[in-house]
Amino acid sequence: MPSMAKDKATITVERRKIDEVRRLTGAASTSAAIDMALDHLIRAARLRSDVAAYTSSPPTDDEIALASFPPCWEDLADDTNWDLLYGADLER
Repeated sequence: MPSMAKDKATITVERRKIDEVRRLTGAASTSAAIDMALDHLIRAARLRSDVAAYTSSPPTDDEIALASFPPCWEDLADDTNWDLLYGADLER
């Protein structure tokens, strides 16, 4: 988010790690590389936390029953001529 407040900090980091992050991300500066690395770490930690929360308890009988219903594809049937509308796009 461009409008977020930022703090200036002095850190000690192995140069090879910064170089690798900049190479992998295309970051224009060390600060940008560190910012991207921290964003990635935050997303990964949140994902691990979400996965742990979802897998910590088995699904209920109601959730299992709901998942077993077949989809009702008839609701998607209509008279739209998709080839006429998007034929050239669909061929790609």
